[in-house]
Formats: sequence, structure tokens, C-alpha cells
Amino acid sequence: MEYEMSMRLTVEADVARLRKLLDDTNVIRLHLESDIESLKEELITLKKNHEMDVAALRDQITQEMRAKYERIALKNQQELKVWHESQITEVQVQVTESSSALKEATTVMSETRRKHQALDIELQSALSLKASLEATLRDLEMRYNIELERYNAIILRFQDELTQIRADIQQNTREYELLLNIK
Repeated sequence: MEYEMSMRLTVEADVARLRKLLDDTNVIRLHLESDIESLKEELITLKKNHEMDVAALRDQITQEMRAKYERIALKNQQELKVWHESQITEVQVQVTESSSALKEATTVMSETRRKHQALDIELQSALSLKASLEATLRDLEMRYNIELERYNAIILRFQDELTQIRADIQQNTREYELLLNIK
């Protein structure tokens, strides 16, 4: 009788300890689930922010390039117009004054070719800038993707821990039920 009473008290103490352990484990599980949800929400926010940043950067680059090309084109057009008008005037005067008009026209053509080549060089420079900005954009997208992968790895690790805790809870529950059945 005394042995049974001692066994009963031992089992009841074990049951109380296991109940507390089960409660503590449930609290930990709830905290981990909350952490996982927070990380998922943060990942969603990061993805949205990344998409918005990329779109804003793309728009900004496009607007800057368009504005630069328009400024270059307008400047070149104005310079060419002024230059051509001055050259036409000069050529007309020279044609009426001397027979060297043909030589002067050849010089004018050479100058025009030189200006054309200079404009081509400016265009190539602008295209190089565009390529550089696009490379910067690709680099930014790659860095954001690396960050997203890192957050996904953290979420997977938390999910693995949660799975292990659930397995531990099930094991503790089985042990608890075994102890109750022994009682």
C-alpha cells in the first residue's frame, strides 16, 4: 500500500512536470509560429519594396536618358542649323566673288563630316552611359534576389525548427498518455 502510494505520488509528480513541459513547449511553438509569420510578412514587404525600387529606378533612368538624348539632339540641331546657315552665307559670298568656291565647298563638306563624326561620338557615349546604367540596374536586381534568398533560408530554418518542436510535443504527449495509462 505504501509502495503504491509512493508510485502514485511519483506518477502524479511526473504528470505535473510533463504538463508544465507541454505548456512551455506550446508557448515556444506559438512564439516560433508568430516569428515565421512576421518573417513571411517582412519577405512580402521586401519583395514589394524591391519591385517598387526597381520600377522607380527604371523610370528614373529612362527619364534621365530621354531628357539627355533630347537635350543632345536639340543642341546638335541648333548648332547644325546655325552653322549651316553661316556656311551657306559664306559659300554664297565666295561663289559670287571668286572661282575658289569649289575649294571652299569642299572644306565645308569636310567640316560637316567632322561635325557628323563628333555627333556620332557623342551618341556612342550616350549609348555607353545607357549600357552602364542598365548594368547597374541588373546588379541591383541581383543583390535584391540574394537578400530574398537569404530570408527564404531563414524561414525554412524556422519551419524545420517548428517541425522538430511539433515532433517533440507529440513525443511528450505520447509519454504523458503512457504515464496516464500506467496510473
